Amino acid sequence: PPSPQANQAEEAKRQQAKAEQVKRQQAEAERKSAELAKQKAEAEREARELATRQKAEQERSSAELARRHEKEREAAELSAKQKVEAEREAQALAVRRKAEAEEAKRQAAELARRHEKEREAAELSAKQRVGEEERRQTAQSQPQRRKRRAAPQDYMAASQDRPKRRGHRSVQQNNVEIAQAQAELVRRQQEERKAAELLAKQRAEAEREAQALAARRKAEAEEAKRQAAELAHRQEAERKAAELSANQKAAAEAQALAARQQKALARQQEEARKAAELAVKQKAETERKTAELAKQRAAAEAAKRQQEARQTAELARRQEAERQAAELSAKQKAETDREAAESAKRKAEEEEHRQAAQSQPQRRKRRAAPQDYMAASQNRPKRRGRRSTLPAPPSP
Repeated sequence: PPSPQANQAEEAKRQQAKAEQVKRQQAEAERKSAELAKQKAEAEREARELATRQKAEQERSSAELARRHEKEREAAELSAKQKVEAEREAQALAVRRKAEAEEAKRQAAELARRHEKEREAAELSAKQRVGEEERRQTAQSQPQRRKRRAAPQDYMAASQDRPKRRGHRSVQQNNVEIAQAQAELVRRQQEERKAAELLAKQRAEAEREAQALAARRKAEAEEAKRQAAELAHRQEAERKAAELSANQKAAAEAQALAARQQKALARQQEEARKAAELAVKQKAETERKTAELAKQRAAAEAAKRQQEARQTAELARRQEAERQAAELSAKQKAETDREAAESAKRKAEEEEHRQAAQSQPQRRKRRAAPQDYMAASQNRPKRRGRRSTLPAPPSP
């Protein structure tokens, strides 16, 4: 039989398993409550978004309605302005036509007066010509010794205007001239009558055009008013249709929101189940990855140690190369110093030889100086020697 210690251990294991189960149940309940709170917050957020969209839609509809009313007002103002402008133009046209008719009437009266004066002048001239002709014939029938009376001024002017003819004018010729003057007068009267008829016709045409323009303007104003009323009616119908569409859209969105919430709840439950399965898989995957990571860490440590060993060997090799380079540099420096000392010594010897050569008599042939000595002699300043044998320049 099992010992009491084993029974206690089994009981402790069962108690621990129950405690773990209770903890899991509490965690599951907390998770579900958190999901429900999240769903509730999501539903509230969607409801707020829906209310915001509906409010924005209403504001947009109101703004659109205000714009339409503004357009209607502007159209009405434009129609009224056009109507006033048309009336003003019609009045101006009527005034202008009336002034033209009065001017034509005045011109016709002036023309009639001028024609009447011309007719009277022609009749007077014809009468004067007839009287003059009669007087001339009477004077011709009298003796030649009688002096001729002076002709009147009008007759003299008329005689100057017409061409001179031989002989005397007969009564028949005077009658022909009188008939021509009367025919001219009749023709002028006919022309005046035609001008008056044309003026009356133009005046009637102007009045008819003014009436037609006024009728057309009135019809246009009535048409604009009818169109404005039709536009207002259509806009009212559109507004009602928009409100109905907005209400239907809101109801459809509410139904869609409820359906989405149900789908979201089912989806969340499915996701919770999948999350539990995924947690188990992730735990196993985590353990596997932990083992692989441990292997990779061990391999990385080994590689790191190898890399450190290689770096140490590379550092030692580099230090050895640097040491050899330092030794070579020291040797080169010593060789350079030695060569510099030898060069200095050689230059000193050359300087001594040069001084010794300068101390010898001048008649003795000078020995050829070495290359270094020649270079040194070129670089140093010239000493004063013997004076030149050339004659001195003349004094100023």
